[in-house]
Amino acid sequence: RIYVAGEIPVTFAAVAARDEFLLPIFMNQTAETIEQARNHPSIILWTLANETTYGFNIGKMAEYVFNEDPSLPVLFSWSQTVPEDVPLPYNIYSYHYPDYDDDLAERGVSVFNNPGTEREIPPMPVLADEFAHPASYNYEEMRLDPNVRNFWGETIKIFWERMATTHGSLGGAIFAGIDHPRTLTAEFPWGLLDKWRRAKPEYWLTKKAYSPVRVEKEQVYLDDTEALAVPVKNWFDHTNLNETTFTWSVGESTETTQGPDVPPHGAGNILIPFNGLQPGDIINLKINLSRDNRLIDEYNIPVDPEPHSLPSPEGPAPEVSEDAQSIVIAGEDFQITFNKQSGLIASGSYNGVELIKDGPYLHIIGADLSDWKHTGLSTSVEGNETVVTIDGTYQARPEIPRGFGEDDGAREPVTVETTFEVRIDGQGLINTRYQIHQFPLKAPETRLVPWNRTNAGGYEEVGIRFLLDDSIHSLSWKRNGLWSAYPEDHIGRNEGVAPRTTENEKQVGIEPGWPWSLDEKDFNLFGPDDPGNRGTNDFRSMKENIYEATALTPVGVGVKVLSDGAESVRLELAGTDTATGVWMHINNEWNYRHLGLGNYMKPPILIEDGYSDNIYTRFVGR
Repeated sequence: RIYVAGEIPVTFAAVAARDEFLLPIFMNQTAETIEQARNHPSIILWTLANETTYGFNIGKMAEYVFNEDPSLPVLFSWSQTVPEDVPLPYNIYSYHYPDYDDDLAERGVSVFNNPGTEREIPPMPVLADEFAHPASYNYEEMRLDPNVRNFWGETIKIFWERMATTHGSLGGAIFAGIDHPRTLTAEFPWGLLDKWRRAKPEYWLTKKAYSPVRVEKEQVYLDDTEALAVPVKNWFDHTNLNETTFTWSVGESTETTQGPDVPPHGAGNILIPFNGLQPGDIINLKINLSRDNRLIDEYNIPVDPEPHSLPSPEGPAPEVSEDAQSIVIAGEDFQITFNKQSGLIASGSYNGVELIKDGPYLHIIGADLSDWKHTGLSTSVEGNETVVTIDGTYQARPEIPRGFGEDDGAREPVTVETTFEVRIDGQGLINTRYQIHQFPLKAPETRLVPWNRTNAGGYEEVGIRFLLDDSIHSLSWKRNGLWSAYPEDHIGRNEGVAPRTTENEKQVGIEPGWPWSLDEKDFNLFGPDDPGNRGTNDFRSMKENIYEATALTPVGVGVKVLSDGAESVRLELAGTDTATGVWMHINNEWNYRHLGLGNYMKPPILIEDGYSDNIYTRFVGR
């Protein structure tokens, strides 16, 4: 459901609102807006201004609106700036950019908003007249990883589920619906749709979060006597669920049934209309409005899903050979060569195709690591595994905080001692365990203001990385996403194959004929002469909470990461003077620290002495 606030075109008028000489202009704007829109059936309230400090002219506007149209309530942004000695110019409180975990019925002030007066505001409904700002000002994150837009889905899910169930919270307005062009190549990228009206990742995430049909069953277990009964809640304001259709599909079988008789804001059950379900089946459910067949929501419900577990080593342990320059670990169809000078992998091949060119490296965004020097390299055999132990050090400096110049004195390098234990079984399963013995850096600090320099604190990504061969041309994955169903071209979908590149050629001022996920250029983020050469948005966006993710070559062999849903993978083209290929970043922890603006961000990721974790990879293919 969408309700409309009629906003009088007064914005950022902190000084003008106090200038009585300008009162005729303010009143003219007010009268024109009321007369033009007062009979529009969707308008449910008037908004006096946007992001404006209270002044004399605002008070006069309020008097006019209350007298001219007493049938509708009035909101003013910023509500908290009204002095104690004047009547309140509103009867709905504007909570402008609340935090996702704030009391959404409280008459609060966001941490980065205009400071308020000490006036006590009487109880009244609260509306977040702007909230849940999609990624717009965190340029470093947007350039590095398009998945920051998919991560925002956590925010809107939390917000709406709390707004819809909090007495006194009327909801809110996401800022914004559409990207705002400034020139042919520059824009404010804050929309759910881009300037060409293509859906960005946030569009589907918003549709899912706001879904008025809430199906409360994530999987079906056949030994459950009530397995086929699906609890459903109706979050519509005006529509009974018997005005919808439920279309169920399993394999080639499809059945459409009328929605259950559940009134607005009620709850009920609906039965899955299938017999003979088998473990491993996926029940696809689409819910549509009966009158126009418009899609309301979609779910995928697995039947007796298998638990995801990590593989155990299989033997026999691969053979070890060495010469003065290298150590070679060889199995039936793979070979991994460690360089004795660097201590790292110099080549990893499968069925004669080279896939790994370098690594493992410690990967930490939020610290600058350089000057790797290995201090020890040894091998041993333990059961079904050959174990290669690599000891070494990095020189590390703290990152430069966003918006601040470099301070060399504060960035003196410190030594970080690290051990990699690379365990390789006879089938090519590689379990890389890393341990940071000493980490003397201080973590980046939490900073919530100013709003365009937000930092949740801690580190952005922590894990390891390998340099893969430049022949890698696609990324496939399976993951545990926020939702069970996504469009086929959504970068956050639970399963998919992302191409590294396509034949599409984005040009300035010409509407693209392909989905946003396949864009390879971004003139706003990388300039009007952006050459691309980074891969598609789909290919280079992080895949979170994976069960598996595979970087593949055109001949069908590749490197697969295995997980129980706790890790993420992000590919990044190297393309520098010192390295060519594709970096595979495999993260045990990650965050989007600069999303800010009241959005959900994870607690700070910290690294202490002794920090350790591990990553599973293997070669796959023909």
